[in-house]
Amino acid sequence: MNGIENWFVLTDIFGDDFSFVNSQIECINSQPFAGNVWFDIIISSAVKKPPKKWNEWEKVYLRIDFFTANETYFNIVNGNEFIIRRCDVTNKEDRYNVTIEGVNGNVVKLDFWGARIQNVKPLVYNTKYNRYEVL
Repeated sequence: MNGIENWFVLTDIFGDDFSFVNSQIECINSQPFAGNVWFDIIISSAVKKPPKKWNEWEKVYLRIDFFTANETYFNIVNGNEFIIRRCDVTNKEDRYNVTIEGVNGNVVKLDFWGARIQNVKPLVYNTKYNRYEVL
């Protein structure tokens, strides 16, 4: 995907046809004066080639850091869940634009210089606490 310098991390795990469609944005953080934005995302897509240190997983957690982000726009209509319906990244001269639309009408747009995938970790459901947890 354009602008994400280590996109290969995701294609190595999920395959070349991976997209964020049907993934859930769990949290959005922004430091507007520093120009940093990051998303915590939970992916339900099938893992095709798990890393060797993963023994089990049901979902996958990751974080995407966007650097020198500006012109950010957040329209979170439904704060309960942000399930991605569409994710487009376009190149505009030396910067990139990302538009993410949710199934409930949520929208995130931002202009950024570069992005990086961080903290890719397996998630397993813990019945004791009724939540997914990182192993």
